[in-house]
Amino acid sequence: MALLVLFGVVLLLGATMGVDGARLASKQDPKTIEELWEAENSMDLAVNEQSRREEFGRLSAESCEDDSKGIPLCRECSFLRELPADYSPRYLLERKCQGQDCLMHEGKCLQQYMSVEVRNIAPDRKGETILVRIAAGCRCLLNENSILKDYFIR
Repeated sequence: MALLVLFGVVLLLGATMGVDGARLASKQDPKTIEELWEAENSMDLAVNEQSRREEFGRLSAESCEDDSKGIPLCRECSFLRELPADYSPRYLLERKCQGQDCLMHEGKCLQQYMSVEVRNIAPDRKGETILVRIAAGCRCLLNENSILKDYFIR
């Protein structure tokens, strides 16, 4: 019920503010997978991250298609991480946030991470395992001072 009210308020805000309801992304959001890929590898993005972590393997862009029937609050894109040949599993699928804002700047898209255990299958490594931190998805977090906060039960 709260979600229905939230969507109604967002649509109402879009209509009263003259914003196209079909496009809720901020003006700074990359619009194509190529722009996202460029932004992902730019130094500007690295500065904004809490810490610059070393990437393990090679990351390649897949798509930004959404096959769900609903309206996503944060746009995500898929990336395929290819690990070195002596690791299993060799391929890991990641879901990274494309935008920074959600709900017409009433919230922020937060990148979610998870750790995946991979095994080094090289004969001299004896099955040694390591944890690889990968992007697992996005979530929209409502701002503390949002005008929408009264529509959610605490």
